[in-house]
Amino acid sequence: MFYTDQLKAIQEEPAGYAAVDIEARFSRVRTQETNLGNMMADLIRTEYNADIGLSNGGSLRANCVIQKGMLRNGFIGQVLPGTDTVQNLKVTGKVMHQILENGLS
Repeated sequence: MFYTDQLKAIQEEPAGYAAVDIEARFSRVRTQETNLGNMMADLIRTEYNADIGLSNGGSLRANCVIQKGMLRNGFIGQVLPGTDTVQNLKVTGKVMHQILENGLS
């Protein structure tokens, strides 16, 4: 068996389920709140046991609407093909306010 066949088999394995379509178009994830952005922020928040999770819309790269239903492992590489890292920071409320204001500007 070729490595590409093995990789394809891994990518087809179930990774989760979406009850609704997932909005991943660049025109949306980079300009407004989306369910994909919310999902990523929630994953960051829960994985790092943080009060707030922030996701950069530019790191979400699928540029499509992902149909509701079974999500496969390939979904992860489709949405996050890069090597971005998560940073866990402790900041004051004032700094958090400045971060959010900057993100909205």
